[in-house]
Amino acid sequence: MRQIKHACFIWLLLFCSQLHAQNTVNQLDSIAATILKSLNKENNQKIFLQTNRKVFAAGEKVWFKAFLVKALSYRLDTTSKNLFVDLVNSNDKVLKQLVLNTVAHQTDGAIDLNDSLSSGYYWLRCYTSEMIKQDTASIVIQPLYVINDKKPGADVLTQASKISGNVNVAFYPEGGSVITGINSTGALKVTDAEGNPVVTSGYIIDNHDSTVTNFTTNRFGLARITFYPKWFQKYVAVIHTGGPDIRYPIKAWDPFAVQISVIKQDKESLKAYITLEDSVYSRKYTTYILGISRDRFCFAGIGRGMCQVYIPVDNFPGGIATLLLFNEDKQLVSERKIFIDKDNYRLDVSTDKPNYHAKDRVGLYVNVKDAAGQPLVAALNIAVEDDRVMKMSDILEQDTLLPATLTLDDWLKRYKNKLAAEDKDLLMLAQPASYKGMAANDIQLTTAPGDNNELLVNLKGRIYDSKDKPMQGRVITEIVKQGNNAFIDVDTTSNEGNFSLRLPEDRGGTPLMLQVKDRRGNLETDFKVVVDTFSFPRFTTPPSLKSKFNLTGILPKTQVIKYHTDSVFAGVDKEWLAPVKVQTRAKKPDTYINSKRVNPFSHIITSDMISRDGFGGVGNAVLMVPGVTMSMGYLTILGGDGRGGNKTAEPILILDGVQVTGSNTEGIGDKSPVLRYLNLLPPGDIDFIEVLTGADAAIYGMRGGNGVIIVNTKNRAENTANGPSGMKIVSPKTYHIAPSFSMPDYSIKEIKEADAPDRRNTIYWNGNVVTDNNGNAAVSFYTADTRTTYSVVITGITANGEYIYKRMTINRK
Repeated sequence: MRQIKHACFIWLLLFCSQLHAQNTVNQLDSIAATILKSLNKENNQKIFLQTNRKVFAAGEKVWFKAFLVKALSYRLDTTSKNLFVDLVNSNDKVLKQLVLNTVAHQTDGAIDLNDSLSSGYYWLRCYTSEMIKQDTASIVIQPLYVINDKKPGADVLTQASKISGNVNVAFYPEGGSVITGINSTGALKVTDAEGNPVVTSGYIIDNHDSTVTNFTTNRFGLARITFYPKWFQKYVAVIHTGGPDIRYPIKAWDPFAVQISVIKQDKESLKAYITLEDSVYSRKYTTYILGISRDRFCFAGIGRGMCQVYIPVDNFPGGIATLLLFNEDKQLVSERKIFIDKDNYRLDVSTDKPNYHAKDRVGLYVNVKDAAGQPLVAALNIAVEDDRVMKMSDILEQDTLLPATLTLDDWLKRYKNKLAAEDKDLLMLAQPASYKGMAANDIQLTTAPGDNNELLVNLKGRIYDSKDKPMQGRVITEIVKQGNNAFIDVDTTSNEGNFSLRLPEDRGGTPLMLQVKDRRGNLETDFKVVVDTFSFPRFTTPPSLKSKFNLTGILPKTQVIKYHTDSVFAGVDKEWLAPVKVQTRAKKPDTYINSKRVNPFSHIITSDMISRDGFGGVGNAVLMVPGVTMSMGYLTILGGDGRGGNKTAEPILILDGVQVTGSNTEGIGDKSPVLRYLNLLPPGDIDFIEVLTGADAAIYGMRGGNGVIIVNTKNRAENTANGPSGMKIVSPKTYHIAPSFSMPDYSIKEIKEADAPDRRNTIYWNGNVVTDNNGNAAVSFYTADTRTTYSVVITGITANGEYIYKRMTINRK
């Protein structure tokens, strides 16, 4: 018979109690010290990825911010230099690919969605080379849904499907073992072929087909199973599917099992049992208990025999923690996850007014404190979206268990008030052992990540003559023109024609010009440049990570109306205006990439309009645009009404989404730095030029007061092109630099009174907000014309490694 009634009980709090046996103290101390050393050296990585929303229209821009942190401490990690972000489709084809600089903390950016994308699911992959090397399942995958009425796809947004096809069943016994002779508890998990939870019912039977207990799974596909297993009996779960029942064998009992189980938990403490199977039972059997939360110890104790343990939770931070049970040989024999229901930080957000009007300035103030009320320094990301658009993807994070961008820990912290205590603990029961196989005296440590950014910060290659022979001893000069500024670096080629030149950190998409001279200083004109290219990692996305979210009936018939690249509306409710059909004559197909166009009413200069003029023809083509003239030697649009008294202020120049440094400033030396820069661009590399004037330039705020010239280059297959004076033009792959988020500056009267309506959905995005030493930060932006409610979503990482989240609304009356 079981001897649990005669079990002895010994427990302690490591830092508050004293032990009579010094050897047990030394043993516990040895286990704790070894594991702590391992945790501190652990190099596993984790990524938090936040986008401005989850549902987009084709042609929009996806704004994102990624935080690369250590998996245990959640503190920012820079051991991997490169952080990759890919956009892939359902066939796992890479559509867009960026590389971010973690060392410089430049981990935010934007990805343009081509307007040719079909409706359906797409995914953002975020990862480091180290994560791929260790386990591709550790990368972050975030599902996106793209709407394109002109190109409907096979994927549709539907409710969770009923049981069909294969059903997956798993059983997680508490503490990892089924103990006979007492009530044993476990979690049964039922999912469909795509990993979605299945709500169903069933029962447990024994060898004699007798029903032991019944169960019903919840919305997470989980059911708590409690029964009294007997020796040498086998148990089977019978699951109803609407068709033939599924029979799943329950894990057999282990005669040598040792188990830790949680009996009761409240805000002050929890009560746990340590249970031994008869084959190992002894009143002197010693176990060592450790309570761990991320990278810190919160509890340690010693038990003998089968005993009851009271564990205070004051020393545990909020979130998921783990109880580990070791035997005398320092072997891990049982593991139990628990959830501590408390807040680790306080994030207060306020605005300067309760309500706002159209084109009104909003002052947003943020304060971050820890649980004790002390200010926290935090890196934040702030997004402000039309709430009607945000509702399209709300269900993704509220009704889906564990979205791809969140761990269960973060998800529970965010939505803990929406779950009953029983559901939280059931989720803990259903977690696989994360320390399985660990022995405190034999813990394998991972090696430090190693990735190469040499080709992202340096331009390397070789120079050949017309006969493909290396040109040695040549002086190669790199020139990067950015408005009034020029970045120059020089190297001399080796015997093999090799060279290495530094790349400017803020180059963005600006092309590089290479000039070659011989030892006498004579300019070389007949040469070829072969540039070493940076290689992106190649791998297949684990199918289990490419989840699809479910939206219930919010898009019965979607109509998409584009206003500009960052403003798309989808008709989802009665307050949205019905779409109006306009008939017009068919026009000739565009000879340029129309998806790059910012405004449908802007003036476009196509490549064939300037290619025949050679170098210098770009500036001439711009001067042919109505309203563009030279005034006092400087370029002006519509008379330069926005110059504000500065006669030398010129239109801003945007090259491939990046503002060229030095434009819109006073010229030094030569007049019209914008025109001079345009004349240096090779016409063959230009797809088209877009000129924005007046109200059309208002989306660039005060910067656009003098007009905007947007240059879009081609995606050329070849590496080099001929440049001015025998130069070669190269465009090496470099770190992605987040484009400036464009928004109008309505403090300027002319911009605020412009006739063009402001119908932006995303009215603010900032991925680089940092609180001061008092935990404070402040930002400002302007509302649009649409009368609506805006959702403000704030995410980030605190200095002590806490992932934070806050959502609030502001009203536009």
